[in-house]
Amino acid sequence: MIAEPEKVIDQWLVEPIRRAIVHLEAIKDPELIIKKCRDAGREVGFAIKPGTSWAMLTPWFEKIDMVCVLRVQPGASAQNMPFEMLGEIRGIRDVCPSCIIEIDGGVNSETASRARNAGADLLVAGAAIFGSPDIGAAIARFKKVIADE
Repeated sequence: MIAEPEKVIDQWLVEPIRRAIVHLEAIKDPELIIKKCRDAGREVGFAIKPGTSWAMLTPWFEKIDMVCVLRVQPGASAQNMPFEMLGEIRGIRDVCPSCIIEIDGGVNSETASRARNAGADLLVAGAAIFGSPDIGAAIARFKKVIADE
């Protein structure tokens, strides 16, 4: 997370970047972030970290393209996804059917299907892939989970 993203957002809005995702908790002026992204012809997303209610995003759903829900504490890899997060995904999907919903944290081949069924579009899987002794097999498991939906 970058403190005061308003001061550096212009540096991010260059080719080939097509979307900027900014932590809602770090933004002092969300309207400015949205305007700068739109003026640059880029998509804009807001991320929230664990402990922040997804309801904080509600005023922005009609103005943003994406929501990134971080659901484990940043830092340590291979943390478990809290299952109450599935309700959060459903809540976001119900209120913002057009939003791209990305889940970051605790995603593995077991939780991926649940998150997708709850409404997540994008899944960030770090330890479940890179912590595997066979990265290719781990990726194949994820592909199978997504294909079986």
